[in-house]
Amino acid sequence: MTWNTPLTELFGVRYPIMQAGMGQVAGGRLAAAVTNAGGIGCIGASRMSPEQFDEEIALAQSLTDGPFGVDFLFPDIDDSAGPAPDAPYHAVDPKLRNTMLNIAYDRRVALIVYAMKLQPGRADEAHELGIKVMTLVGTARHAVRAQERGADAVIATGTEAGGHTGAVALSALVPAVRRAVDIPVVASGGIATGQGVASALALGAAGVWVGTRFMATREAQVHPAIHKEIMDRTEDQTVISRALSGKTCRLATNNFTAYWSDREIKPFPQQAIEMNKMNYVQRSLVEGDVLDCPLPMGQSTGLIHDILGAEEVVENLVREAEETVRSLIAVLGAPERVAP
Repeated sequence: MTWNTPLTELFGVRYPIMQAGMGQVAGGRLAAAVTNAGGIGCIGASRMSPEQFDEEIALAQSLTDGPFGVDFLFPDIDDSAGPAPDAPYHAVDPKLRNTMLNIAYDRRVALIVYAMKLQPGRADEAHELGIKVMTLVGTARHAVRAQERGADAVIATGTEAGGHTGAVALSALVPAVRRAVDIPVVASGGIATGQGVASALALGAAGVWVGTRFMATREAQVHPAIHKEIMDRTEDQTVISRALSGKTCRLATNNFTAYWSDREIKPFPQQAIEMNKMNYVQRSLVEGDVLDCPLPMGQSTGLIHDILGAEEVVENLVREAEETVRSLIAVLGAPERVAP
């Protein structure tokens, strides 16, 4: 089949499959592998130093000539304020945030994704350099705001998604967002199979943003214990918690989520600062502490039972989606052609 959606047209790629820019997980190697397979890879910048960030972009550019993006965790805090005390990463340090942005601009990446909020003027800055801009949204009104601020597309993130997410299920969110905006809508949350890809397209999405399935790849920068957790867990072994950052975030259930289930959680960014002082994400994803540290993971974990190369994941998603469409045609019958 030839795939043709507003997302494939926007980036000139074969498949409308995007790899989520997962912080601490998605480096240049993973992003390049997804892009080379016909999709759109993305580097997760949230816990990188400027030096690491530049190195990962350079690595991806050395491995692929295709388009890939970078993902920033830019929340809705006042940029005019100075950095928060002991600010651990760019999410709470405006000066560091601008340094990271300038690296992305200088490297002329194809796409910048704003994981929390597209701030006024940022899309215009990127567009002047030929860079596309997307942002994650959890409601239709957030999508309207993003379109007004110049986003080229929005990523509708259902509550099924791992990491920071909202409260609306993907099956309701995508059609709502699709009706509210004129720009392409990418579906995110619970998608780890070709059936999920086909379902997202049927809901009106122009493509998909896939996280947990790409975390379970050989190119992902995670400890082997993380891969085991993804394969072993069922779809009901995650929970929405504010413990990691003060914002709603889907994590694997463990001692960490149990401990914070009945304790006071500070608002963002105070909670994020406290958690980062403990280096929790590094201890979890890189060092493999899956019991006492937060482990971002989506409900699609129940659908994942193997660790593959990123290229094979893309191939499987495409093949399964095409098989799903053929099966639907067999059930419903081929659509009648309307005479011109």
